[in-house]
Amino acid sequence: MRCVEVELPGGMRFEDGWRRDAALRPLSGDDEVSLLEEGRALPMAARATAVLQRCITRVGSLGPVTPDHVRRLSVGDREALLLHLRRLTLGDNVEFFEKTLAEIVTRNNQSAGAGAMSSGH
Repeated sequence: MRCVEVELPGGMRFEDGWRRDAALRPLSGDDEVSLLEEGRALPMAARATAVLQRCITRVGSLGPVTPDHVRRLSVGDREALLLHLRRLTLGDNVEFFEKTLAEIVTRNNQSAGAGAMSSGH
């Protein structure tokens, strides 16, 4: 599985100074199954820690990375790593659907109207 080098916005402090270089690999099928089975009961921050711990192969010269190492990273570093991981795993394109507020309100009003009609009100 290919690893990519990434630069952390903040970095991690080591005895010899700060290191901002890290290596990250994409999620594998085994990672996804493990996270699905074990991650359901975890709070979102703990899920993010578990994902990053599995996919960060090193920070500076430190590797393998443990959950405690991931927790030492700043929120900004964790967010940046999650974005890199998303790109590595799913690609550069992000699909989204754009709806205007008027379209959402109209759709919700139509749904509410249909529910009221079917219940006899």
